[in-house]
Amino acid sequence: MEKFYDLLQKIKETPGLYLGEASIVLLEAFIVGYSFCEHNNNITVKDDWFAGFNEYIAKKYKINTTHNWARIIRFHSGSDSEAFYEFYKEFYEYLKKYPTQNDRINFMNKEIEKRCS
Repeated sequence: MEKFYDLLQKIKETPGLYLGEASIVLLEAFIVGYSFCEHNNNITVKDDWFAGFNEYIAKKYKINTTHNWARIIRFHSGSDSEAFYEFYKEFYEYLKKYPTQNDRINFMNKEIEKRCS
């Protein structure tokens, strides 16, 4: 998964090369496609960078919704391009706060438990 993190860095630096333009909608589609490819090809993921990210964004923006991180960030941004760069700010903040896979999974489970109780 470190390769994926490195790829996210490259996308941030040159979004036009990978996505056509700086767009959170296109970035989300890229990430979903990448994850689908891993799953479909039985590629074992060592570290899930996104575990709990939906819950983190929903909590940060104080939203109880079924919308995912991309939709929430886009809703609170002025444009698709602005949301693209906001994603990276939020994602880096999230990884800094929850640096390990276990930290992220524990956070996610606690947030899901809160919603269900």
